[in-house]
This record gives sequence, C-alpha cells and structure tokens, in this order.
Amino acid sequence: MDKANAISILKLFNEKVDKLIKSRFVKHIQENKGMKVSIRASIGEKVNISHNLPDQDAIDAFVLTIRFFIQDNEPTSLSNMAKLYDNIPVSSSIKDDFDWVRNKLNSELRKKSMFNLQNKHLLRGEIFDTFIYGGLAHANKEKKEDFDKWMSIEPLAAFVVAEFNNVLIYFLDCIAYIRKVNTRALDELIKDKNS
Repeated sequence: MDKANAISILKLFNEKVDKLIKSRFVKHIQENKGMKVSIRASIGEKVNISHNLPDQDAIDAFVLTIRFFIQDNEPTSLSNMAKLYDNIPVSSSIKDDFDWVRNKLNSELRKKSMFNLQNKHLLRGEIFDTFIYGGLAHANKEKKEDFDKWMSIEPLAAFVVAEFNNVLIYFLDCIAYIRKVNTRALDELIKDKNS
C-alpha cells in the first residue's frame, strides 16, 4: 500500500471516531453520568422498569458509524486496519500499541455477560453482533430471531439494551485509543513523506 493511501485511511478512521465522540449517544451518556436500569416489583403489581438509556435514534446513528469499524468492505474496519499496520513503515511501538488495543477489545468481546439464557451465558460479543446484525443494521435470520426474542421479554429487554450500550462505549474507548495511535502513525508517515 502506498503512503498516500495509508494516510487517507488513517485520517478517515480518525474522522469517524471524532463523529462518534460528538454523537448524541455519547452526549446522552455524559449528561446522565452513565446509564441506569432499575426494576421494581411487588406482589400483585405490574413490574416497573425505569432507565435513562439513550433513545433509539441516538443508538441507530451511533451504530451506523460503528459499521465503518466492523464491516470488512470498509478500509477502516479493524481487520483491515490490522493489515494496514502490518504493511506501513512506522515504528514497532506504534504497531504494538495498535495490536495491544485490538487484542484488548477482542478479549472483552469474548467475556461472558451477566445474561444466562436457556443455560447458556451470552458473550458480550454475541450481544454486540445480535443487536447489529439482527436488529439495528442488518437482518441475519438467526440473529434477528434472537434479537426479537430478547426484546419480547420486557424485564430482559431494558437490561440487554443497557449491556449492548456498555459494549458500544467500550468499543468507542478502544477505537478512540486507536485514533491516538493513528495520529502518531500519521506524524511518522507525513514526516517521512516530506523528507
């Protein structure tokens, strides 16, 4: 890959991260100092669920941009960025920092969530994939069935949405770190290009 193309991809990645950081989703989390879901139940009364989760429009807009980092037809997908970092002439410390945060994200997605459905613990990555590919951005048949099932169980729905939002926040933290790594890489590539 030529340097000009690499520079363009790194800049695009950073622009998309900036867009997420300025999103209504993030603004909502910041203004509400996080997210809360609570459930109140008494014998003979309807279960009462309250929350301060971002609204669906804010989540949808956030997920639309997240796709730049997970769809392998995008040059900014994390998988394609790993290939880019394998091939660009930047210092090994920059490459190591990229690998470290990518591995950290993948490790987090392999962790069990708090949800055990039908004697199976859901992984955080399964929740992420099911929301994106079964409910919000695509309609994979199997994932859509799971998504619809989760959303049909009223007490579960709010909690699993909160867990998905937590995964989105973790994802953003990781790609924001990559943004800093990209900035260092850009400095080296542009300096080298000008010399």
